[in-house]
Amino acid sequence: MKLSRPVIREMGFRRLGTLLAVLSVALATGVGVATFTFFRAYDMMTEEALEAKRKAVEEANAEMADEYRKITKGLGFNILILPKDQELSDLYADDFASKYMPEEYAQRLADSRVMSVRHLLPSLQHKLVWPERRRTIIVMGVRGEVPLLHRNPRRPIMDAVSKGSIIMGHELCTSLGLSPGDTVTLKGKRFEISKCHERRGNRDDVTVWIHLAEAQEMFDKEGLINAILALECRCVADGTLPNIAKIRDDLARMLPETQVIEFMSKALTRAEARYRAATAAEEALETEELHRQTLRAEREKLAGLVTPFTIALCFVLLILLGIDNTRKRRIELSVLRAIGVRRNRVMGLLFMRALIVGLVGASLGWLLGVASVGLWTRGVMGSFRVLELIRPAVLVGAITGAPILTVIAGWIPALIAIQQDPANILREE
Repeated sequence: MKLSRPVIREMGFRRLGTLLAVLSVALATGVGVATFTFFRAYDMMTEEALEAKRKAVEEANAEMADEYRKITKGLGFNILILPKDQELSDLYADDFASKYMPEEYAQRLADSRVMSVRHLLPSLQHKLVWPERRRTIIVMGVRGEVPLLHRNPRRPIMDAVSKGSIIMGHELCTSLGLSPGDTVTLKGKRFEISKCHERRGNRDDVTVWIHLAEAQEMFDKEGLINAILALECRCVADGTLPNIAKIRDDLARMLPETQVIEFMSKALTRAEARYRAATAAEEALETEELHRQTLRAEREKLAGLVTPFTIALCFVLLILLGIDNTRKRRIELSVLRAIGVRRNRVMGLLFMRALIVGLVGASLGWLLGVASVGLWTRGVMGSFRVLELIRPAVLVGAITGAPILTVIAGWIPALIAIQQDPANILREE
């Protein structure tokens, strides 16, 4: 007769004890499986949430950076490149540089692939008394920004002034009663006013802009300029503040005959704006990730207490149920011993029962553990994603670990039963 047949009959006869034993194994297995599955689901949902936020951060960062770029671009140029022998005291006193350098310096810098500056604007500035109007003005000759062929083209900060045209500062237009379309004469040359600037509150209000070639001809400085205006370039992904030393190093290599001045107020405003655009979203993402890690650690700590306690409790319950089962079967086991069934055979019956209880309980516990987490996450992950929670390693561990635990728990009751003298038990009965 097969060993499993009497075991199954006995389990069907003592249904309550069998059911309690199966439920104990299922509870221990279910708690363990649910714990592993829960943390897998938590990690999946966390990664998905963080990935979605990373994409949102990248999009928001790009939008913020573009917006800040537009805002800070309105601040104008913040780098001034001058001839090396230009005295700064004379520059500040006269409002223009009195030393000159070749115009081709601007093109040389544009072709150098230096990454620290952009929007290069060569200019020739001169302060004079406007002969025809008897007003002190600043004349700035510009030809338009020098294109940087190694970079994507950007809209210029200052539009080029066409030949024969003149752009007037606000104070000049207002005080002289001039408006776009009027014609003025400057040092004997006629110009048509193409634009009158809004009030800026600085020397631009008394500045006129003409084409660079015309300014060079007017002041007899053909091929020369006295300043190159530029905009400091910072990559938004770079978390560093502006570094004028880096710009000076770059320009010292390419244009050793020049010096660099930074307009600090504008530079710092631009830097802080870009820095906020680059770091605010990343800091929020890091905070969210740290918060989720903290929550996971707290839940791991709680699971580390609850899961072992539950398994230990179920283990003790299995021992007690095993002892009760062997006590109720002492006559049956004694009869088997009395008719010549060997001890190993009797032990096999008891272990077979424990093994079957362990397999059934493990299967049920695994299903309950996965199903409970699946129901909890279904609304978040979707029914198809729930299948990703199933881990073969957890299934194998449950199906093998629970029966082993059940057999170990049944070892003590089996030893107690096998060591009793069947003659004494039958005599008592």
